[in-house]
Amino acid sequence: MNVKMAVRLSAAALIYLMPFYCLASLVLDETRVIYPEADPQESVKVDNPTSLNFLAQAWIEDEHGREEQHFTVYPPLSRINANSTSSVRIEKIDSEKLPADRETLMWLNIKEIPQRQKADGPQLVVAFKSRIKILYRPKSIDPELHESFTKMTWQTLPGKLIVSNPTPYHITFDKVWDGAMNNPANELPANMVAPFSSLTIPVPAGKTVHTVYYDIINDFGGLSEIQHISL
Repeated sequence: MNVKMAVRLSAAALIYLMPFYCLASLVLDETRVIYPEADPQESVKVDNPTSLNFLAQAWIEDEHGREEQHFTVYPPLSRINANSTSSVRIEKIDSEKLPADRETLMWLNIKEIPQRQKADGPQLVVAFKSRIKILYRPKSIDPELHESFTKMTWQTLPGKLIVSNPTPYHITFDKVWDGAMNNPANELPANMVAPFSSLTIPVPAGKTVHTVYYDIINDFGGLSEIQHISL
């Protein structure tokens, strides 16, 4: 056995023998944060239902994953004791440079840092991160999504669907089906369409879609009624 192979096997064995903690522990009470301009701040509860203490590191990124300059989160680092609940606050710093005709998407990140466990030998501890959307809505638009998503228009072309969003909201799909909903093979890959933008959804090569069913994730993290579109 050569040296490189021996090193690889030793490293693999070491990882296998380490105590391994791999369950996310901190639980957020929201799947998304709706932040109307009229509100001075928004908060998210962070629950620790375990018997361990954790540090929670919080920060906000813009839609491209860069540090957000217009909003901040307090506290950026906090201790959440076992079987207890804390909260983080999201506050505006300067929203004047944000679009006034559409909502702005950001991301709230919460990373849990577990306490070191008493154990013999090395430990492999995984720090999990939760990431949820923040949707900031300026006062010029309705603070609630309501049924705006039904205004989307659909166009079918060979090998793709194009969905256009004429609203000021980010619309997140739960599922999109080409035809019968009870057939998993009919599900199409679709995520989110930005305000005043379009999304191209690929379909099997050479196929033209004539019937679409879809539902979206609403402001409360629930699902809308399934919509039917004939093309």
